[in-house]
Amino acid sequence: MLVTEVVRAIKAEIADMTRKVSNDLTAGRAADYAGYKAMVGRIRGHQDALDAIDAVLKKNDEDTDE
Repeated sequence: MLVTEVVRAIKAEIADMTRKVSNDLTAGRAADYAGYKAMVGRIRGHQDALDAIDAVLKKNDEDTDE
C-alpha cells in the first residue's frame, strides 16, 4: 500500500468515526450534558487529527518543492 493510500484510508476512517458520533448526537444518544460534551470533544479531536494530517502533508509538499 502506498503512503498516499494509507493516508487516504486513515482520513476515511476518521471521517467515518466522526459521522458515527455525529449521528449519535443528532439521535439524542448523549445520556446527559457530560456525555454530550464528551461526544462533541471526540468530534473536535477527529477534526484536529485531520488538520494535523493535512498540515504534515502540506509541509512535506512544500519541503519537496524546494
